[in-house]
Amino acid sequence: MRLVRVARTAFIPITWIVALTGTLLLSACGGGSSPSPPPPAPPNRAPVADAGNDVTQAIQSSPVALDATDSSDPDADTLTYRWEVSSQPESSAIELDDPASAQPSFAAALTGEYVFELEVSDPDGLSSTDTVTVTLTNEPPVVDVASVDRIALVGADVSLDAQGSSDPDGHELSFTWRIVELPADSGMQTVYDGPVQTIRFDSQGTYVFELEVDDGYEPALLTLESFDVTVYTVIVLDESIIDAEFDHVGEGIVALTEKELLTIRPDGNRAAVELPAAGKAVSVSPDGAYAAVGHDGSVSHVDLNDMRLLETHSLAASLGDVVIDEYGYAHGFPDTGQWVSIYSVDLVSGAVRLGVEDFVRHQMRARLHPSGAKIYGANTDLSPSDLERYSIVAGAIDGNYDSPYHGDHPFCGNVWFDPDGELILSPCGVVVRATDDRATDMIFAMRLEGFIATDRIRDAASSAHGGLWYVVAERDGWAPDHVQTYDIEFGRRAERFNLPLVDAAGERRWFADFVFASSSSQAHYVIAYDDSGESKRQALLVRRSP
Repeated sequence: MRLVRVARTAFIPITWIVALTGTLLLSACGGGSSPSPPPPAPPNRAPVADAGNDVTQAIQSSPVALDATDSSDPDADTLTYRWEVSSQPESSAIELDDPASAQPSFAAALTGEYVFELEVSDPDGLSSTDTVTVTLTNEPPVVDVASVDRIALVGADVSLDAQGSSDPDGHELSFTWRIVELPADSGMQTVYDGPVQTIRFDSQGTYVFELEVDDGYEPALLTLESFDVTVYTVIVLDESIIDAEFDHVGEGIVALTEKELLTIRPDGNRAAVELPAAGKAVSVSPDGAYAAVGHDGSVSHVDLNDMRLLETHSLAASLGDVVIDEYGYAHGFPDTGQWVSIYSVDLVSGAVRLGVEDFVRHQMRARLHPSGAKIYGANTDLSPSDLERYSIVAGAIDGNYDSPYHGDHPFCGNVWFDPDGELILSPCGVVVRATDDRATDMIFAMRLEGFIATDRIRDAASSAHGGLWYVVAERDGWAPDHVQTYDIEFGRRAERFNLPLVDAAGERRWFADFVFASSSSQAHYVIAYDDSGESKRQALLVRRSP
């Protein structure tokens, strides 16, 4: 037994020491002794991967960051990271900028779900995994286009403004305007970039714009209401026009209302003279200086330069039409009495002479020939309809005869001349010649192209500029909503001018009552009406020369 020395030099057996302390400090059994092995190390434990919470956010051009810094190791080991893209939207091909870091990032160009797998490992190779889903969303842009008048004028500037558009996600926007419908003869550019555009239409007709506003991820499309592009400037008239003639010298319209005679210029300027009685018909002298107004029982003489009433002369007739010649005479055509006479009135003295007594049909429509030496007229209430010619000699009607046709051609109750006075156009589209030889006078020349039995010209004009007829015609009783031009020489259709919409909110167009054409330019003018409301409205439509 081995002893251990203790205090006071007492010697105690080791077995006693064990008994006293309860702990075996050393053993004396056996022969020699060796040290005890160290206790075993605790077992290594796997790390815990944490790829972060699932995220839903708006897609942006800046990178999206992933975060594995909440991953941990129970043994406080240093961790390594490995990220992989598990799934992504079709056509997407994203890559992580540093898949071995705790906080890699990626840039996405497409919305949708992106799933990433994270693996964390400790130095002994133990690992664990986690996944995170990043959902990238996008709200499309909100398209806002400033209101603009749908009725536009050829050659005038129209502003398209989409600056009020916005993006809910704050993305930068791009703007593309496209013309997706336009007239066949338009040569306009059809694609424009930028939020604001100034458009100048080059042809009449319908134009439809589509606006694409793109935030880089999802475009928003807006189809704008169509533009009705017209050649006409609209000047609304307060007066109700009964009859009208054109002053070729002064380039203006002389219009008759119930109580006034007006001059209306293409710029909208107006002058008026009050009449002594209700007017029924008006005629303008060849030099544009005077007008004659027919009333029920009288005729008025008006100075158009000073816009003043000169005289009113009493007659024993109600005048349905009147023609003023270059000699200062007004030739009145009664509208009642069956077979009547022509009343030729000296507008200065008031002297009256009767012509073709009791041989003229009432309600005749008459017009002065460009030569100033004759009048042509058309009866309106006989069948078959016919044309007549009346010669003027020293202010009096001297001789008359009708056309050689009696039912062979429909004439339909009115006459208009070409600029040279060689042709006469009638409301049924029949054109005859005008000569000073009775054998060839009022001989058939042609019929306007495309005219059918139900077509009726409401009014017509001619212009030496371009050699055109300007025609407003009814078809099947429908009021004319356009002006059709025809080549004078051959009667072929030329250009069509649609009248503008009455207002931007509807689809109804103005209807034509009268048409006039400039003799020196491509300008023409229409007195139009709209009867869709409680009362009839009228307007002057001005097509200026291009």
